[in-house]
Amino acid sequence: YLARELAARGCDVTVYGPAKQRLFVRVVDGVKWRRLRDFDMKESHGILLAHRAPWVVQNAPNAKQVWVWHHDHAYFTGDWSAKRASAARHLFVSDWQRKVLQSQLGADAEPLRGIVMGNGIPIAQCAELTPEIEAARIPSRVVYASQPIRGLSRLLEVWPEVLAEIPEAEDMATLGKLTQ
Repeated sequence: YLARELAARGCDVTVYGPAKQRLFVRVVDGVKWRRLRDFDMKESHGILLAHRAPWVVQNAPNAKQVWVWHHDHAYFTGDWSAKRASAARHLFVSDWQRKVLQSQLGADAEPLRGIVMGNGIPIAQCAELTPEIEAARIPSRVVYASQPIRGLSRLLEVWPEVLAEIPEAEDMATLGKLTQ
């Protein structure tokens, strides 16, 4: 969604990712898609946004701005020094994630520069897909909407702590059944 939105605003967007096809260069909705192994560290970039490829940032690419999108992890991988982390800007999906990453750098580290942008499908799009469902925010409701291999076991481990902190917390779907 992000790549498509940027391309729609006139940005020249190339997404590098894993590909099985031998010749993987295509354009979809104004976004160029290429194989990750074709990424050239020496190439100039106005803005480089790294997601699931921390080595890109760690190798100090030739870019005017470097951003790290911490979409689906709450940790730094590889050789992250406070200096290297502070050289990039960061996109976080929650304030909690920002705080965890900041604490891993140590008390003396500079505050990470970046923004919390949330995660998921825009509410307006949800309303278009399911107009019968009211898009009301319920602060104490938990929805686990990822693959089970992506942290569900950890969520289940800490669920008693969540309930101790927020007794009115309620779960959706099977979370309650799994924790009983």
